[in-house]
Amino acid sequence: MLKAVLGYHSGRFKKRSKAAREMNVNYNTLLGWLSGKHDGDKVASQRKWVLMPAQELPIINWIKQKSETGALLDRRELCDIASDVLGRCIGKSFANWFLKQSPQLVTAKSAKLDPK
Repeated sequence: MLKAVLGYHSGRFKKRSKAAREMNVNYNTLLGWLSGKHDGDKVASQRKWVLMPAQELPIINWIKQKSETGALLDRRELCDIASDVLGRCIGKSFANWFLKQSPQLVTAKSAKLDPK
C-alpha cells in the first residue's frame, strides 16, 4: 500500500488506477489512503488505547505504592482512579485489561502467614 501511495505522489504513476493495478492494491483503499481517511498502524492502535502512556504512569505509580505498603489492589478502586485521570467513566473490564497491558505489574494471590 505504501509503495502505491509513494509511487503516485512521486509521479511514478500518473493515474491512481494504474498505481492500484500495478501494486496489486484495492483501488478504493488506495483512494482512502490518498485522501487521508486511513492512518498508519501506530496511529490506528493509539486510537484503541483507553489511556495514553503519560496518563498510565500515575496509575502505575499508585499501584506500586499500594503494593509496597502491603495494601490489596481493589479493581473497582483502580477503575475509579482511572476514571478520575480520564475525566470520564470507564467500563467494568478496564482493570483486567489494564493489568494485562502493563507488563511491569504482576498479580498474585496473597498467602496466609505462618502461625508459628
